Amino acid sequence: MDVLNFDSRKIKIDRRRGVVKKQSSFFEYQQLKIAIDYLESCPIILDCGIQIRAISIVDWIVNELSTKFCRGLNLEHALRYGSNKNFWAKVCKQLLKAFQERGFLWGDIAPRNMIFDKLSSSIYIFDFERPLIIKDCSVGKSLFAGFFRRYAYEEFSCILTVVNQRLLFTNLLSENNSCEFFVDNLKSKRKKHLLKQYFGQKKSYTVKELHIIEDLMSAIATPFSVSGGTIIYPMFLIEKAVKEGGVYAYAKIVRQLKKCSTEAEKLFVLQNIMEGF
Repeated sequence: MDVLNFDSRKIKIDRRRGVVKKQSSFFEYQQLKIAIDYLESCPIILDCGIQIRAISIVDWIVNELSTKFCRGLNLEHALRYGSNKNFWAKVCKQLLKAFQERGFLWGDIAPRNMIFDKLSSSIYIFDFERPLIIKDCSVGKSLFAGFFRRYAYEEFSCILTVVNQRLLFTNLLSENNSCEFFVDNLKSKRKKHLLKQYFGQKKSYTVKELHIIEDLMSAIATPFSVSGGTIIYPMFLIEKAVKEGGVYAYAKIVRQLKKCSTEAEKLFVLQNIMEGF
């Protein structure tokens, strides 16, 4: 499956039986059960008529979660390869708006974790390794912006072209940036490392400084076109380098790409990364 961060060692798909088996935790199993129960009792239906559902559980044994195999269109594929990318970007916009209005804060929100089933006109969501918070009421724009930046900003940036980013991100990234936060409360190792690199080692940073780093990470991940119309997805190459060299390799790539003023220069940097594999 050609989607970002798909680990074939951790996930096994049995299409014949219609089952996906995943090395998992009891925490994820519980989170998925909560999502299933909530979305069945309090349906979320987008303006376009698509209903949001959580994938069905088939079985749970120690460290292995079995769920239904959903045949359909992976939203990462729809946004990368589909002939109607603008439509799916608008669907994602509606989905995010619905999640904000419902207070459905799903920590693993990413296009690769969503499958559109045409027969039922539903988007099935899966992957609940991160916390799921259900407030069952609308959350403020600032709170949701913080949630989106923390969990989904880079995930969508690495798939969407600049045009569709503008469509999706407009009115979504605004957050109170005057306050500070303790760096120990930040879980992302990449963000911690870049904050230290660009603003020095401190116990706390301003949200504005964090936004600068998040915007930089988004820009680095953003797809771009080269001669002939081929679209390059930098994150697929960056992730390979990070698996080898960790946050230091990532920070080095960020520095190199940040200096690039043209797509040709970006491609040259990424080609040098590829030569290492």
